[in-house]
Amino acid sequence: MKNGDRFVVDAVTADGALQVTHLATRRRLTLPADYTREHVALGYASTVHAAQGSTAEVCHTVATGAESRQLLYVAMTRGRASNHLYLTSAGDGDEHSVLTPDALLPPTAVDLLTRIVGRDGAQTSATTAQRELTDPARRLHAATDRFYDSLTVAAAQHLGPDRLHALDAAAEQALPGLTAAPAWSSLRGHLALLAVDGHKPAAALTTVIEQGELGSAGDPAAVLDWRLDPTGTHRTGTGPLPWLPAIPSALAGDPAWTGYLHGRQAHTRDLAERVTERARGWTPTSAPAWAAPLFSANPDGSITALIARLAVWRAANNVDDADLRPTGPPRLPAADAREQRALNAGVRTVLGRGRLPPPGGASWLRASSRD
Repeated sequence: MKNGDRFVVDAVTADGALQVTHLATRRRLTLPADYTREHVALGYASTVHAAQGSTAEVCHTVATGAESRQLLYVAMTRGRASNHLYLTSAGDGDEHSVLTPDALLPPTAVDLLTRIVGRDGAQTSATTAQRELTDPARRLHAATDRFYDSLTVAAAQHLGPDRLHALDAAAEQALPGLTAAPAWSSLRGHLALLAVDGHKPAAALTTVIEQGELGSAGDPAAVLDWRLDPTGTHRTGTGPLPWLPAIPSALAGDPAWTGYLHGRQAHTRDLAERVTERARGWTPTSAPAWAAPLFSANPDGSITALIARLAVWRAANNVDDADLRPTGPPRLPAADAREQRALNAGVRTVLGRGRLPPPGGASWLRASSRD
């Protein structure tokens, strides 16, 4: 007996033992009841790796959306007559993923399939891996997230437990049950950032609560987090990227945080400048596919600055290279949405309405109109 052996069950004895026939050797044997209870499972399914080399009349594949295109190819070529793929587009119910882009804007089955096809799981050499890991475009996304996350963490620690407790109490008074919502920690970070920037977070929270009803919201804190824009009218300066906030003066003067925050800001800005410099050197033949329509519309190179801004945006938001929409999927945070609208307006000016890059043109136009 070894892991992965497959049998046909010929009979089940009174004590639960199985009389079986080995599928490969055709040898007949009995699997004891104790062994059956502990180690035997139904053999109608297997992992993709275990199915390599196998052939069936019909193959049904259940995918998570995280597979590579190589695994998908293996899975979808096992059946002689037909092959079927099943993808789950709904959330998994994990409260820790409630603020992920997929939870706020669930992908369709086509979106998930596109991701799989665009995910290359082939082995790479050490030099290729090193080049990819040092690529500023690949590093900018993580740097952007870490800079903003460090701001909210620093703001909470700067306020201290007493002021944070008062903020929790004000939130509960404004909307009972708000602090128990899954997205409260993110909303609390935004409110703390407003507080250290010299604004009144309780008043800001009351304002966004009054902007619309919340009774139909599955997570009111997530809705308020979207409505509350810490980089909008409250912004006292521009951060390392146009849609990111500057370091509040209170944190800039905090000896526990000033060095780290300025280091994060400088790192993010440096990566963005390197992405910009590389994009300015693109030509119609060396530019990525998403930029090709812009070069075609302006062969004289006058749109270099716009293409560089788009390159920084796509890198910072981890837009897949295979996504031909100039700014990728619509972004929900208010500050991000404003920057995306500005970039989309620039692209529309260059291309002209109705002249959008295929094949994602129509969906990009719909996304732009929603913004």
